[in-house]
Amino acid sequence: MAAEPPTKESMTGFDLEAIEHLSEAVRVLDEDIRQLEDRRSGLMDRLCEDRLEELVELFEQRLDREAEAELRSALGYGERKLLWIWARLARLKELRREIVYETMRHVNRNGSNG
Repeated sequence: MAAEPPTKESMTGFDLEAIEHLSEAVRVLDEDIRQLEDRRSGLMDRLCEDRLEELVELFEQRLDREAEAELRSALGYGERKLLWIWARLARLKELRREIVYETMRHVNRNGSNG
């Protein structure tokens, strides 16, 4: 016996479940982002303004190779950790944007179920 095509009624539970799953993923990402932002603030507070600007230039890849190599060789643990946090935050925020976009696409494609 062939499976029946899904009806709006049978899809409703799946749609809501998918949206709830995506919403939970966003909630978890928001918490991870908040924690990393707190860590970032603590690390940034320990650095002088000039050093922080150097790290921003390094992170944004605005240094020539020689300056980058020199700066990287002199990085302390906290500075390396800050660069890692900046990169991680960028990835998490991009992932969050993608999930929100997919959620909105899913809702718009399938219509509101509530």
